[in-house]
Amino acid sequence: MTTMYTIDGTDNNGCHATATAKVIVIGCGDAINFTDTAYSPSRVLLSWTNPEGATADSIQYRIKGSDEWTSIYTEHTSIELNSLLPGTEYEYRVITLCNTTETFVPSATTAFTTKALTSGIYLKVFPNPARESARLEVIMDKPYTIQADIINQAGQKVLQVNPVESLPAGQTIKTINTAYLPAGLYHLSIRINGKLYSKKLVVVK
Repeated sequence: MTTMYTIDGTDNNGCHATATAKVIVIGCGDAINFTDTAYSPSRVLLSWTNPEGATADSIQYRIKGSDEWTSIYTEHTSIELNSLLPGTEYEYRVITLCNTTETFVPSATTAFTTKALTSGIYLKVFPNPARESARLEVIMDKPYTIQADIINQAGQKVLQVNPVESLPAGQTIKTINTAYLPAGLYHLSIRINGKLYSKKLVVVK
């Protein structure tokens, strides 16, 4: 935002004069207190503190050393990044947005490194315990087939999470609707490339 100011003054001898000054507001102020929390090898939560008057933010991130930024808009002061490469250093910056200017300046660049993927596979169910829903996160270092079901304590299949599906290497997150399941302990049966994995899932009401 550009604003013109006029100064009008008279000295002790009665001489009168005016002067103008142009003030250009650059940016909204600096975002501070950057933190990054690694949830998995492909999922990181970024958090920061906005200056007073900020209305939203544009988050830009990229693999360190690459040329192009990926941009995400948010009205919050934290954001979860997904589909990141395991064991990779990333850099990011926050562009604070406000209504007092049309010129926006990015923050200093901050870096984080994702966790390494061990044994070529990562499986996690969250949140756990779950109420209305949970998510199954799968990260693989090669293409794979997956099938997932929820089994109750009696060994009965009560919910199909995912039919047999072929997926590329990388991260996949499946939503599990637990709203209609009675409270209790369940087992998430996950078959990947023919190998069976089991994860406990607690449903609460």
